[in-house]
Amino acid sequence: MFLSLCAAAVVGFAAPDNLKILLLILGLIGYVILVLAATRESNIKRCIPPFLLFILFQDTIINLLGSMGVIFSYLDELFVLICVPALMINFLRGKKIAGGYIFLSMVGMVLFGMVSSILHSNPFNITFQGMQLMIKGLLYVFVFANISFTRADLLHYVKWVKVAAIGVLIFSVVDLAMPSAFRGLLGITASVDYRVGVPSLQSLFIHPGIYGWFMTLVGIYLAVNYKIKTDPRYFYWACVFFFFALLSFRFKTIVSILVIAFIFYLLSGMKKMLTFIIPAAVVVAIVYLFAGNYIMELTDLTFSRYIEVDVMKSARKAMYYFAFIIANENFPFGVGFGRYGGYIAKEYYSPVYYEYGMNTIYGLTPENPMWAMDTYWPYVLGELGYLGAGVLLALFIYLIVKLISNYKSMVDPVARHFVLFAGLVLIHALIESSGEPVFNSSPQNVFIFTASGIALSIVNARKKAMDLNTLKNQSMRGHLFGN
Repeated sequence: MFLSLCAAAVVGFAAPDNLKILLLILGLIGYVILVLAATRESNIKRCIPPFLLFILFQDTIINLLGSMGVIFSYLDELFVLICVPALMINFLRGKKIAGGYIFLSMVGMVLFGMVSSILHSNPFNITFQGMQLMIKGLLYVFVFANISFTRADLLHYVKWVKVAAIGVLIFSVVDLAMPSAFRGLLGITASVDYRVGVPSLQSLFIHPGIYGWFMTLVGIYLAVNYKIKTDPRYFYWACVFFFFALLSFRFKTIVSILVIAFIFYLLSGMKKMLTFIIPAAVVVAIVYLFAGNYIMELTDLTFSRYIEVDVMKSARKAMYYFAFIIANENFPFGVGFGRYGGYIAKEYYSPVYYEYGMNTIYGLTPENPMWAMDTYWPYVLGELGYLGAGVLLALFIYLIVKLISNYKSMVDPVARHFVLFAGLVLIHALIESSGEPVFNSSPQNVFIFTASGIALSIVNARKKAMDLNTLKNQSMRGHLFGN
């Protein structure tokens, strides 16, 4: 009888006038179920590998599916919208929440952004959407910092990413051999960009920038593995991935690899530094032999295109230039959420661009603002001002120092490896963010902030264990002395 009534209710709601209401109710019920399921961290941990794998190739999948793939564009936002309420429920149930400095940083950014928005009378819908996108990455860090991870969890996640890395490497060779035919199979219609007669590789991704970032990420992981385990095979494989990363022909990738290599020298100590010199010199010599002239040309091109060029002829330089002007004129705030350099400012073409004459710059025009999201720090500085940008930069530096200074205290080599890896990934991201919104673009931001959150969870767990041991030792000494 009950099932008959339910069926009748569904049929009644299925009428055209009520179909939207029915879908809304079912959607809300499904959302509540997912949030309640996420209160058990084991459920979240089970979802992490397939979620990361999908996010990694999200753009390619959406490109293949066409208009049908639009529904998958917001998967990373949905993940946050499920996990954050679940974390709040657990807090109300008595769970202690870690990462207070992350929470305070988000509060500070929201405060500065809201004040800026109010001062400029920004519409509520634009302000709210802009705020959500601004803090989304930090919400990932906050969520994962409050989930406990075991050695088995880390090895499981690495196994999934390893499969993806091997696939990307194999298809890099295919992309190198027949780029036009291969990209045609992926539905990528853009013309192949050749540099010194070699195609700018992108493998299974839709853009060489994402490819270069991912191959560098994998190279960092392998290099850290070599440092921890001293197995030369990891060093050779790191060189392979770094080499293919260079074939993305992105200046930021070259700089990132050089900086990461220098940091490894600093972390290795004098004895290991000397053992690095010969193989590193061989790699540098090979790279210079085959691509030395091009690297110099790429460096000159980067300076001429983004630094020496007139500000009104380069979208990226204009974004930097006017971000500082906006921050100075609105000191210490900015123009508010959704008004400069981000996705919302592009979709609801910001009046700020008209105010500063940026609407006439190629790549920033209202008809084709294709480079309106080409930077990250101008976006933060323009919307939040010096205060908000300072808070965010300070947080990133704090996280890097915290991870790199604590990795040696990890007893388990897998945990030690992951913590150092996460710290170096943040450094890599900071370099990339000079000319690309990696902290605000998928898949980069999801991987960067997920790794940071997991590493913070590991560091916090180790600190708790050390504090407990200290308390036990103090208690034992107290008993021995009769206290």
